[in-house]
Amino acid sequence: MGSSSPPQIREEKFYKSLEGGLTKINNECIAMNGDEKSSMIKITLEVLDELIKKMKEANKLFEWLYNKNRYVGSYFDGLRVKEATEFDIDVVLKMPIIYEKCKIRRTKAYPGSIDVNLSDAKLTGDKLTKHQNETEEIYKWVDKDGYLSHRKVLKWWESVFSKLQGLTALVVNNKEYKITAFKKSGPAMTAHISGENVDIDVDLVPVIEFPKTVSPPHPIRWKDQEGVWYIVPKPREDNEFLWRLSFPDQERKVMNGLNKLKMVNRFLKRMRDVFNWRPLASYYIKSIFLWEAHERKEKKDEVFLNKNLGYLFAYFLGKLQWYLERQTLPFFWDKEMNLFVKINRPTLEGFAGRIKNVRAQMDRHIQEANTAELEKLMRSLFYPAKESISANGTDNSSRSNENFPAHRSRANV
Repeated sequence: MGSSSPPQIREEKFYKSLEGGLTKINNECIAMNGDEKSSMIKITLEVLDELIKKMKEANKLFEWLYNKNRYVGSYFDGLRVKEATEFDIDVVLKMPIIYEKCKIRRTKAYPGSIDVNLSDAKLTGDKLTKHQNETEEIYKWVDKDGYLSHRKVLKWWESVFSKLQGLTALVVNNKEYKITAFKKSGPAMTAHISGENVDIDVDLVPVIEFPKTVSPPHPIRWKDQEGVWYIVPKPREDNEFLWRLSFPDQERKVMNGLNKLKMVNRFLKRMRDVFNWRPLASYYIKSIFLWEAHERKEKKDEVFLNKNLGYLFAYFLGKLQWYLERQTLPFFWDKEMNLFVKINRPTLEGFAGRIKNVRAQMDRHIQEANTAELEKLMRSLFYPAKESISANGTDNSSRSNENFPAHRSRANV
């Protein structure tokens, strides 16, 4: 199961020598180009607006329920690595219900999820009479006991896009953007959009927004939180009435202003990609930082939050190793849910062992002032093998330079 406490690391000054090299790596293969970022987001949102118009034209129920788009995921959280080629959009549906009268239940058997009963929450009146057909379709999503089925909502969501299968292009500002596919991926329908300087995937997920006047049930974290929250129709075979909880606004509040932690988050994601650790989802990595940021803010530990980049990288490597060894990563909003539950033990142990080995090598190279081997190790974490070869054929992974100057004062180790 691993140690009950996180692995110990050296003092902050020991890792100071990593900072310059990490900054260079960030600029080379992690940070996004500012101009490209602004251009891509502008085009994406314009194309998305046009796509939403087409969806409204194709489906009257969607036209009635559509409320707004919420921009979520790595790009909008400032955690995207290198390229702006994927965007996550929550499409907020405004249900004809009295939200305060919904019965929301979280059961011990299904931590991290809730079910919603609409029996006492149905609206009545002239507005619904005018939309009788739409209303009747919505209540087909509810079973005889009043519980809302995520499976039926997703089936309807897929049907909205099925009516767009003949749509092959969108015209925005006199420019044509091709839509080459709508495909199902979990709760999302993914649209692939390409055109002049654009080649992106947009994941569109239907969500239901609850107002801040409605709090999620105990023991879901909610104390001192403000703002709306969401339920997501994440597919699962064992129970069609469970909805996954989502708190994007609150998570941004937890991480607000913590730019160094966000940068280290991106480093771990890049390392995950280079190692091809697909089971380690981006949200799992983000959760490690949510827990740490929350706990440090609770303690008012500004010193930790402002430590040098090298130390923070070493610290969070150790923290990731610890969670992997324990084979448990609690969901920030409901700690009884283990985010690692679907990753098998050998995989978690393998990931933990590799990080342990990386940390041991890193400390040894710093201790021994072995700049060349430190450079080689760090490049192996963030550059695929082919990227270690420069344009002139030089093997950059073994070239010693001042990217990672050695830790020279051993007396302070």
